[in-house]
Amino acid sequence: MLLKFFRRPLPIVLTSIILLAIGLWVKTLVTKFTVPFYFDSIQMPLYKLIIEWIPNNFIVSTIIAFALSLIVGLWLLGLNSKHIIIKQRTYIPTLIYIIIATSILPLQRLSPAVFAAFFILPSINHLLSIYQSQNVLDHLYRAGFYVGLASLFYAPASAFLIGLLVSAIVIKSTNTKEILAAIGGFLTPWFFFIFILYIFDNTSTIAELLTINFRTEAELNLEWHQYIPVGFMALLLLTTGLFVADSIGHEKINVRKFFTVFFWYTATGIITLVFLPTVSYEMAYILAIPLAFQFSYYFSYAKNKFWSELLFSLIIVLAIVAQFI
Repeated sequence: MLLKFFRRPLPIVLTSIILLAIGLWVKTLVTKFTVPFYFDSIQMPLYKLIIEWIPNNFIVSTIIAFALSLIVGLWLLGLNSKHIIIKQRTYIPTLIYIIIATSILPLQRLSPAVFAAFFILPSINHLLSIYQSQNVLDHLYRAGFYVGLASLFYAPASAFLIGLLVSAIVIKSTNTKEILAAIGGFLTPWFFFIFILYIFDNTSTIAELLTINFRTEAELNLEWHQYIPVGFMALLLLTTGLFVADSIGHEKINVRKFFTVFFWYTATGIITLVFLPTVSYEMAYILAIPLAFQFSYYFSYAKNKFWSELLFSLIIVLAIVAQFI
């Protein structure tokens, strides 16, 4: 069965995941299919800078988006090895991340959320590191700094500063100094950005930039059939969430705290998606990070083999079918 195969920590499994990831992007590369987003014309400063450096070539920009998403997916394995979030050695988090973040065709393009996810992940790494570290201030500063960088690519990513602060309190009771360290880290990239604008006497653009990036109405350019995998992921979110909530009490304290962090990051992403008009399904690149661990925990430890095999198989089947409809 598929789940039994992908559970094994073998090189052939990792190779299969990478080949599947490439296969999911083939149609986009061949047909040059793309969906316009608001951020094609309304861009945060670091995203605009990157876009100006990248050649105006669809294939190049798509390959960069694919490479970044694959790097983040593989990076999850390093995060799991470092913090032992899931005790079983498995490549499933990479597979889940790639499917959630990129299996819907409109997501297979360069976007600010791709870069934001690339910085949100090390932010989470530093956040989890405060559990057994004596250098809490440094880790919280760096965690906030990476969220600040992410927000200069993708303005809605700034909401994850709230998820970061709540999660820091969950992991380790923090004092005012530590909270301010995280906030200071977040503000540091913004300080340098505003300083550069000040040098060029252009600070008046900041308010307009933030207003446009937080209030522009994003359109959900999805076909009806593309809501099927979205609905299935929502169902899986509920199913795996209930499983984790029921079984996480048997885990070590650090694992319980880490999954609470993932809950708050998932909640932050969903709330941002619902209440910020700018946010569209590109948020999947960031949401896929905590969800990859939640889903993987379920598929690693679920005792009901029939349902876990069925749900896992459906994830892959729907991702593949989506490329042909």
